[in-house]
Amino acid sequence: MTTVTNLPKTTRFQELLKAKITKDAEFMGATVQICKLSTSQIMEIQKMTDQATAAATTAATAGVDSTSDMDDNLEMLIVVIKMSVAEAADVAVAEFKAAPLGELAVLSEAIMSFSGLGDKEAGK
Repeated sequence: MTTVTNLPKTTRFQELLKAKITKDAEFMGATVQICKLSTSQIMEIQKMTDQATAAATTAATAGVDSTSDMDDNLEMLIVVIKMSVAEAADVAVAEFKAAPLGELAVLSEAIMSFSGLGDKEAGK
């Protein structure tokens, strides 16, 4: 007697969808490896951006001077960097705060651009 078992097979395309695409990026005079963000990561970042924008709009409408904008922006930079740079996964927020903000912003922009957001030429 022959038994046929239908085992789930992973297709080549499914394997490609799981692949990480990386490249080197400059950060504070050194080279770090960044990964393209996944669609779900980009959607998570977009949700955070929308929430921060809504909070800022509400504060402005109410006439409240929002001092948390800088904290929101720094939090966003940290999230983007931690998602993309494997070496940064365990870095504490205090350590990020010790780094120059401009350098963090440049790295975050490189990640977003490489992931297909922002500068359309850089992600190629």
